[in-house]
Amino acid sequence: MDLLPVNDSGREVTHVFNRTGAYTVELKVEDEQGHRASAFCSVEVMPETDEGQSITSNFQGGRTGVFFASDESFAFRLEWGNQFYFRLDNCKGRKTSIKIVGYGPNRKQLPSVTPYRNDHTFDDKYTLMYSTDYQKHDWKPYLEADYAYNDETATLTASFFPEEDALYFAWAVPWTMRNLRELIGKREDNGFFKWRVLGESLEGRPISA
Repeated sequence: MDLLPVNDSGREVTHVFNRTGAYTVELKVEDEQGHRASAFCSVEVMPETDEGQSITSNFQGGRTGVFFASDESFAFRLEWGNQFYFRLDNCKGRKTSIKIVGYGPNRKQLPSVTPYRNDHTFDDKYTLMYSTDYQKHDWKPYLEADYAYNDETATLTASFFPEEDALYFAWAVPWTMRNLRELIGKREDNGFFKWRVLGESLEGRPISA
């Protein structure tokens, strides 16, 4: 998600989030003498109720696909390459299943995803990557699920009983602007490290070199 375009002043500044997800917030402060400083933090917004499982990709780098009706808890078809990154909420102790239709030999490719032309997305040894913490990701393979892979349709179905209310899942460990900012913050004082902003993307995000 983009940084919040919200301005306010005072000792305490509040903001109401209208959608579940996770947000990167930049706090900028300025004193009466014009001295400025800024800091980043991440804010997770969870569902207000536990009325059933829900799914969201409303955070930086988040992506699912085109959802369709299914006997599984959630089912979607990838449309922009094999990348996905989403969070499941209200899942603790509840049987949960995800069906993801990937790219396979029998699926026509969009011109925009030709680099994935020979990619089958999954195989019978594939496992989802997951993390339980958005603030400090602890990505690892999700071995607790039962996986069913259909080679003809390149479809993966994962069934499991989560031990956590919220789980982040991805095809592979994501790399986002948040990761880039953390990298710059750790290396900025190193004399061998240099970086600069080349311009902005169509969404207004900085492109760094």
